[in-house]
Amino acid sequence: MLNSVTGVSEERKNRIINILDVDPEWRMHKVSDGQRRRVQLAVGLLKEFKVLLLDEITVDLDILVRANLMRFLKEETEQRGATVVYVTHIFDGLEDWATHLTYVAHGQLQFKEPVQSFPDLNRLGGLLDLISGWLRSEKEERERRERELGYPTEQRKRTAMNNGWAAGRALSGTSKSDVEAASERGVSNSANTVVRM
Repeated sequence: MLNSVTGVSEERKNRIINILDVDPEWRMHKVSDGQRRRVQLAVGLLKEFKVLLLDEITVDLDILVRANLMRFLKEETEQRGATVVYVTHIFDGLEDWATHLTYVAHGQLQFKEPVQSFPDLNRLGGLLDLISGWLRSEKEERERRERELGYPTEQRKRTAMNNGWAAGRALSGTSKSDVEAASERGVSNSANTVVRM
């Protein structure tokens, strides 16, 4: 699979294989979720990039591979001037990794600041505490607005119905009647709910 990507130097390919601890002989249907994630990342990182958008890419990675990957991405930004936009809810070890923090709420950019603007990030758990504070404030503001609009308590406590299937997959455990019944109970559908007709 890795050899199918053309225009990549052997040096870069070998470096990424080592960083992600990938065996080029692996068969995708026989590997674990973590190994599959590592192969997918390797394919995506083989070619040099100017801007790289990453969303929850360290899920399923073990500690050493995650640390190696994060170090590699930091080197790419420092040595080649690449930009990495990294979206995550796993904050361990990121305190000294980012150069900027960006906060988006309700589809709007709230702010983008250099990490130096947040002196508490240097302490253990500082990043998690900062982001938890943002999210708590956002939740409190949303609940305040809902109270002002007179929403009943049960409507404020909506939960997302999500059976774990991504949109577009052929089989899902969520039928049309499940979705309709859930809507009557005030449950909103998540983006990856698939309706089986």
